[in-house]
Parts: sequence; structure tokens; C-alpha cells
Amino acid sequence: MKPYLRKDGSDVILSVRIMPGASKTKIVGELGFELKLRVSAIAEHGKANHALLRYLSDLLKIPVARIQILSGELGRRKKIRITNIDAAVLESRIEPSRKKKARLVT
Repeated sequence: MKPYLRKDGSDVILSVRIMPGASKTKIVGELGFELKLRVSAIAEHGKANHALLRYLSDLLKIPVARIQILSGELGRRKKIRITNIDAAVLESRIEPSRKKKARLVT
């Protein structure tokens, strides 16, 4: 399992570091024990968090309701709970996106 993923019962905790205000929303790689993402929305009034949740929902093909920010709502480093997902499935959906290095969410 990747260092940015942690199994928690039937859920997975994803550690991310986001960079808001980018030209495109995309995964840019790993940074230590975190998945590094650029988010096109600005970090104002929760816009970057909302864009992050929509991006993950699209990427993982699950409803936004199954994704929750556990910590880091006001910072760049976040812990995200994704409910009822197998860690291997989650990893398999993240990896192709990392190789493409770009996925746009509008």
C-alpha cells in the first residue's frame, strides 16, 4: 500500500497536500507520506476543499457523500476519509491519473 493511504476498517484515510490556485486540478506526485495535488480553485470560503472533493469523487467514481475531510480544512495538508472502498481499488484509480499527470475538473 502506498504511504499516503491507511486502511481504517472498511474505509481508507488518504493524506494529501494541496496547492490551490493552479491552472488545472491534477495529481502531481507523492511528497513524503502525502499525495500532492494541484487544485484550480482558490483557497477562499472552502472553494479549494470543494474542488478537491469533487475531483476525488470523479477520479474514484464514487459519490461526494462518501468523502470527508477529517483534518486540515483550513490548511494545505489534509486527511481525507473515503468510506466503503477497498484500498487496492482506490490505489488502482489514483495510479493511472498520476501517470497522466493531468485531469481537469470544471
